[in-house]
Amino acid sequence: MKYFTGQLLGLGVILGIMSLSEQVRGNNYPEVVTSLGTIKGTMMTSYHGKSFSAFRGIRYAQPPVAELRFKPFANQTLIDEDCLRLNIYTNNLPATDKLKSVLVYLHPGGFWAVGSSSQYFAGPNYLMDNDLVFVSLNYRLGSLGFMSTGTAESPGNNGLKDQVMALKFLRSHIEKFGGNPNDITLMGYSAGAMSISMHLVSPMSVGLFHKAIVMSSAATGQWENPVDQLHLAKKQARIFNCPDDNVDDMIECLRKVDGNEFGIRLKEMFEVFDYQPTLLWIPVVEPDFGQERFLVEDPTLSFYEGRFQKIPIISGIIKLEFAQYAISTLTNTERREQMESNWETLAPICFQYERDTERSKNISRALRKAYLDFPLTDERALEGLNLLYADGLIIFSVLRFIRLASRHTPVYSYMNTYVGNRSHTYYPDDKTPYGPVHHDDLIYLITGKGVVPEFDTLDSKQVTKATGQHSFKMGTRMRVLARMF
Repeated sequence: MKYFTGQLLGLGVILGIMSLSEQVRGNNYPEVVTSLGTIKGTMMTSYHGKSFSAFRGIRYAQPPVAELRFKPFANQTLIDEDCLRLNIYTNNLPATDKLKSVLVYLHPGGFWAVGSSSQYFAGPNYLMDNDLVFVSLNYRLGSLGFMSTGTAESPGNNGLKDQVMALKFLRSHIEKFGGNPNDITLMGYSAGAMSISMHLVSPMSVGLFHKAIVMSSAATGQWENPVDQLHLAKKQARIFNCPDDNVDDMIECLRKVDGNEFGIRLKEMFEVFDYQPTLLWIPVVEPDFGQERFLVEDPTLSFYEGRFQKIPIISGIIKLEFAQYAISTLTNTERREQMESNWETLAPICFQYERDTERSKNISRALRKAYLDFPLTDERALEGLNLLYADGLIIFSVLRFIRLASRHTPVYSYMNTYVGNRSHTYYPDDKTPYGPVHHDDLIYLITGKGVVPEFDTLDSKQVTKATGQHSFKMGTRMRVLARMF
């Protein structure tokens, strides 16, 4: 199977091709017979030496290609397409009457970026030391997954509807793998966590899961969920020389574009400032064209008024969310000077709030005074910009989610402050972890060779030490954001 690296991994059409040529331990090939046919797996070994079965690259829905591009679909079949797949890891075969809890993982990536359910990025080795069935899955991203024109041709949220289809597949078939279809926990990080917070309010997801772990994002931020993102669809059309004055003609033209090109030319969809805004494709509140709608109202309103699934929730943050953006801005003279001289223009893009209004300008000035009341060349600038990126992109949305949801259902909160010897960001040199930053939690939970090497036995204490997380309260800087939004 062809395997892609770099930006292309962020696209639903080529996401998560499971490399079955990877070395596996042992030569036993387990099989599971489902109503869709026989699925063959391989044997793997967990971090502490437990054998388990791995069924990778299971197709859970009809491939969304040709006339199905930009559309939802519902055909649960096993057919030859490299897109919508999931992976099931289990040590409960043959399936017994004592079915195990199921943990389903939704990967991060801002609905567009590098991300996959492949064990290269989301390895099962740590988790499979536990008594559970672990599932990871892919979903469409970028324009392929989230194009929304405000018309019946492409109402939006297809990447989220993909997730729904995967959950329906598990409800029907996970018992054959030793998993309990009535004990499914959704766990997601960043865009995966935002997805879960929307599954909690979506009428399409009712009853498909029973607990939620919402890590480092939520759909209750200061940004609005529009009814369409036609401007992005038109921008995508112009990139491929498609017409943008008629939606039907535009969609027909975009369906003919080679899927790989959406990845190759991804950068052209963004602002000129370092792949920002981070959340470019935003899930939409779908207009009613007679289709099954994933979002029917703003998620913040749903949580505020208690219209969501009342199930146990764990939710929290890591201390320096998105510090990598602060470092890359301040250590690049051109970007630092650009932010300094164009603060009122760039701040809404970087920290995700309304643009080009008097209110927007007032918010930008207030944020500058609260977080960065000094030049960006000041030695205090890194700490201030760290906090603003963390609060603006992640922490405000998570704290609001916790506060609103906890009025109606149990919510257990955490803040991860652990600094290990590995990180997604190293600074001021390439050997010093500048953590804990966005994604660093996953190093100890769900990771693979594409991120960091597996810990050896001498490092094993880090895996447990990293779970020593702490409760937290909203501080002064968060009250500043709360007043604004």
